[in-house]
Amino acid sequence: MKKERGSYTIEAVIVMSTIIFIIFAIISAFLLLYQNAVMYYVASRAAQEGALMWTSEAQNLDGKGNRNIYYRLGELGGGGKAGSKKDAVKKWAEEELKSLTPNTLIGSGAETVEVEFHNYIVRQELEVRITKEIDIPFKEIAQYFSEDLDLHVSVRASMAEPAELIRNVDYGIELSKEVWSLVKDKVGSLFKKK
Repeated sequence: MKKERGSYTIEAVIVMSTIIFIIFAIISAFLLLYQNAVMYYVASRAAQEGALMWTSEAQNLDGKGNRNIYYRLGELGGGGKAGSKKDAVKKWAEEELKSLTPNTLIGSGAETVEVEFHNYIVRQELEVRITKEIDIPFKEIAQYFSEDLDLHVSVRASMAEPAELIRNVDYGIELSKEVWSLVKDKVGSLFKKK
């Protein structure tokens, strides 16, 4: 009988430690899901607000207006004021992340925010990428299961600028008319010579 009482203690220690480990693993998983949701929310909002403010005729990201009609020419290759606009979106996203994620089990890892401006022929996009190094207990053990334990979020927002699209389409039509008239004159003169 005395030997059986000691075995109950050992079994209870093993079962309780396993249960506590499972509870901590579940809490860590929920914290990771929460952090991923916060990062997606911040990236989505930064991309949408940045795209809206990027194309606003009334104001820049710094709140200043007074843009001329050809303000996009400097931004075609990523130059002009595009760099300062990307920095403003990045700064806003970093501040928002700090305010929404207090120091939790995974809150002390480094966060990096990257902002990219993609200027395609017909449309422009603003991409916001956020990467967070997770800092959870048992990170050394978890690295055996996965090589990259960082959380990654990437969101793209299209810039809707009807006036710019109309100007580009009108310019394309005018350019094609001029090219057609030049080609028509050259081709017509070749056929008339023979």
